[in-house]
Amino acid sequence: MSFGGDIIDVAALKADILQTAEERTRQARTEWFQDVRAEIGESFADLDDQRQTELVAALDQLESSFNGRLTAAEDRMKDETQKLAGDIYQTVAGERARDLGLIDLRFDSIETSNFLRNQQTNAVLDTLVQVAEISLSETGGQR
Repeated sequence: MSFGGDIIDVAALKADILQTAEERTRQARTEWFQDVRAEIGESFADLDDQRQTELVAALDQLESSFNGRLTAAEDRMKDETQKLAGDIYQTVAGERARDLGLIDLRFDSIETSNFLRNQQTNAVLDTLVQVAEISLSETGGQR
């Protein structure tokens, strides 16, 4: 990526990544619990009241534990995404600095080139003035 090209909106990219990851995590969690509850629901009717109560408590505990793990995973993913966004920002900033340095070098080169051309032009003009003065002094002396 170079100066003047596409500009990356790091904040928008970060927000989009986080939102997509959170949506996918929530969707996967919901689907998994729906599948588990459906399978357990099929065999639930065959259990007595005490076993049903124990099973519901175990499922609630499992869901709570699973949610805790998913929350921790989401937090790690957010941290990694923030690091990634920071790395992207550093890369873009570095490339911009490099591009600005190259532009500065180009300006210096143009300035040097213009300086040399001005010196050459001045030298040519000085020579023409000297030739004109010599020519005038020769023609002035002959009249």
